[in-house]
Amino acid sequence: MPILQHELDKTHDEINSSPKRKNVHSQLPYGAAPTTIINNPEWWDGIQCLTPVDEDIITDIYNEYCGDPNLLRYISHEFEELADCVVKHLDIGEINFLNAWDVFNRMNRTIKDHWL
Repeated sequence: MPILQHELDKTHDEINSSPKRKNVHSQLPYGAAPTTIINNPEWWDGIQCLTPVDEDIITDIYNEYCGDPNLLRYISHEFEELADCVVKHLDIGEINFLNAWDVFNRMNRTIKDHWL
């Protein structure tokens, strides 16, 4: 889903490029890299709350559930081909969050009228 990936990339870039500022109201530690804080909570009068997990279990879970290339697919390959065809037929251009519902409605009507 290119629109979803585009918006995720845009949000990712915005979050990563925005300056981080000290919040005087925050009770969270600051002044060090997050991994340093997580690995050494006692330096900030904190306690270690991480739960150790056997890495073999993580590997087994990953191999069982993440080996499928379709794991994160939202639609079937067949529907993707149909949707691509409809988008080209309607000459929609760029799909973004401002026009997504309009595009969806136009595509929905076209699919119902011509393919169902």
